[in-house]
Amino acid sequence: MEKTFGKRTCLFLVIMIATSYIAIGPTGTVNAEVLGSHGVIAIVGNAELISLATSEGWEGNGSVDDPFIITGYDINATGVDSGILVQDTTLHLIVQDCNVYSALLRGILLDNVKNVTLNNNTCSGNGHEGIDLVDSSSNIVTNNTCDDINYGIYLLNSNNNIISHNTCPSNNYGIFLWVASYNIISHNVCSSNGNAGIFYFMDSYYNVVSDNVCTSNGRGIAFMDTCLQNVIENNTLDQNVGYGIWMGDSCANNMICGNVFMHNNGATYTYNATNIQAYSMYPNFWNTGAYGNFWSDWAAPDMDRDGIVDVAYAVNDWIRDEHPLTTPSLPGVTISTPENGTITMGSTVTIEGTANPAYDLDVNGVLVNVRNDWNFSVVISLVEGTNVVTATSGCTAFNVSDNISITYINGLQIAIDALTARLAECYDAQNQTADEVASLLENVSAMKTSLMKLSDSLNSTDANDTEMLGHLNDVINDLNATEGVLTDLLTEMQGEIDDANERIGEVYDALNATSSWLLSVSDRLAACYDAQNATADEVGSMLANITVMKTSLIQLRSSMNSTDANVTALIEYLDGAIADLSDIEANLTLVRSNLTATDDDVTGLKNDQLPLILGAAGLLLGIIAVILVIVRSKRP
Repeated sequence: MEKTFGKRTCLFLVIMIATSYIAIGPTGTVNAEVLGSHGVIAIVGNAELISLATSEGWEGNGSVDDPFIITGYDINATGVDSGILVQDTTLHLIVQDCNVYSALLRGILLDNVKNVTLNNNTCSGNGHEGIDLVDSSSNIVTNNTCDDINYGIYLLNSNNNIISHNTCPSNNYGIFLWVASYNIISHNVCSSNGNAGIFYFMDSYYNVVSDNVCTSNGRGIAFMDTCLQNVIENNTLDQNVGYGIWMGDSCANNMICGNVFMHNNGATYTYNATNIQAYSMYPNFWNTGAYGNFWSDWAAPDMDRDGIVDVAYAVNDWIRDEHPLTTPSLPGVTISTPENGTITMGSTVTIEGTANPAYDLDVNGVLVNVRNDWNFSVVISLVEGTNVVTATSGCTAFNVSDNISITYINGLQIAIDALTARLAECYDAQNQTADEVASLLENVSAMKTSLMKLSDSLNSTDANDTEMLGHLNDVINDLNATEGVLTDLLTEMQGEIDDANERIGEVYDALNATSSWLLSVSDRLAACYDAQNATADEVGSMLANITVMKTSLIQLRSSMNSTDANVTALIEYLDGAIADLSDIEANLTLVRSNLTATDDDVTGLKNDQLPLILGAAGLLLGIIAVILVIVRSKRP
């Protein structure tokens, strides 16, 4: 299979990369009231394109970086075959925002051309086709509206084109291809077309038909004759009168996967063999080997909860989708809240998101119940620093998960560290004052010692020395008194410092105790929430089993012939059992709803930590203020 589709994949990438360099206007129907009236336009060959561009004043020079631009014309093409004809050109040209109508055959015709982009034009009320490509390649047709004609967009013998984001309602065929290969037909809306939304007539190969919406047509997507090795994926086929996808004569080896089949060919949400939603005469690949398509009447059972219906969908007696999906889109998990890279000061965080299918998730080791609307919510605990939160689906056939990074900064610990630093500053200031007193005391003692040495050197019998000796003794006595005062002051200050240090230690211990207590409250709240979810998960598992059992009985009941007297009693028994299971299902749903903690409950409990933190911080600041007042009152 890799060889078969390798060439197509390379082509797809090349064309998509090339188109990323082309400026395309917004999607929308052209408003004729703001357009300039213009006659029909006929361009044959590059020389005529250059000549007309000069005479008409069209922008550009025809290069890939500066294409010619025809824009904003209202063209009434009454009496002529084509409103806009471009033939035998290779120069780069954009035709955009034009309204073309009433042509005998088609609104816009590209005949044997390359490098033309048709963007945001309206082609309605023309005789045969809205937009027609004949023998043309490497063109882009996007954002156009083609309605109320035979063929909305028509490709004949045209390859390597992109037909995307167009709207084709109320035609006979929305998009029609005949002998067309290597084209990309994507993101178009084709509705209420009498024969088919998208139709391949014959001899068309290696096309990609993806992400289109085909509703209320005669058939959604139809391949008529010898259409091989195309990819039809991720299309929505809804309420088409006939089949959602119809594969005709010699149409084989096409890959058909990821499509959504809803209520086609009279199908409902209950399987009925007379309302099969697809048709295939020849073998095609109705799944990738891992997954197939979603069928509205075949979404259960899934006993192993792997996202794949346990029983194949029968297109006919010999062709089956072996891996039908349980939901309309491929399984996936998305964490929506909080954003990746979030920084928080809370030790817990609420993780919210969606999971498809609604199977239980593992979020960092916590089993989380996903609600029927595919949403989930869980509170998890964080460690300081960077936390990687991973949500992994219980859908076992697909490795689907999502992860985000959250950085937890312990705000309470930051506050504790800041208060501790301020207390340390107070301690340093007190020590500095004590050091200053000690230094002064040391200087006084040194001065006294010097004066005493000078006094001892004087002669007490010398009259001159005697007078000086008296003055020295007076100074020494004053220094003795100062020394005593300073010594007493230093002793008192040291006592106050020791007392303050003891109180600082008590405050620090109180801060740490408060931190530990608040963190334990957070852990207990998270544990409580997890316990509630675990109980809800048990009830949810029981509910899933009841639902599967009920679905199986409904399918068995539908397969029985109610006119057969032999099975009438069994049918009555089955009807009663189905009714009983419905009652049990409703009761279990109510029980699970009551058990699951709501987001508001958990958020409220978690937010209750804030007044506790503020109250503790206020109390501790009061203690610090008292300490500082006591210390300052004791200073000299």
